[in-house]
Amino acid sequence: MKGGWGKGASAVVDGQGFNYAGGHNAGRDMAKNIDEFHTQFPKQPTIGTETGSDFSTRGIYKNDPGKGYVSSYDINFLGYVVSMEDWWKIYAKREFLAGGFDGTGFDYRGEPSPYKWPCISSHFGAMDTCGLPAAGNDSCASEFYRSCECNHCDCGQPGEIRPAI
Repeated sequence: MKGGWGKGASAVVDGQGFNYAGGHNAGRDMAKNIDEFHTQFPKQPTIGTETGSDFSTRGIYKNDPGKGYVSSYDINFLGYVVSMEDWWKIYAKREFLAGGFDGTGFDYRGEPSPYKWPCISSHFGAMDTCGLPAAGNDSCASEFYRSCECNHCDCGQPGEIRPAI
């Protein structure tokens, strides 16, 4: 839900969902709506129904619009959302939230984003079109399964320095 919390159908359903950490406000105080809702309805279960919408191409670490590649560094996302790392921080601080769902499970053909034709991929998925996890998926796994060591490592080209994900 993107607005109208506590009104209409959301006043009578068993649980409340929040898209993009509770508000389309370009990353500024993304959790404000969640906190306000929880203050008004502290007993209603809440969950992130669409938490992120970032772009990435598995195994790519530099944007290349000509080839249709998007860096996997969790730096490419729509202006009205926050990075995957940032929404995890929002949800981790609030024990009353049951968790969150990434906006798109798998990349898909059609709705090319962030690039236009001739690029045909969505670049939104936690998994690529082959079903292999994107780097962001590893990041979420390491946050969720804190008992295991889940790291995404990329060796790059000889002599190339890349930030750790």
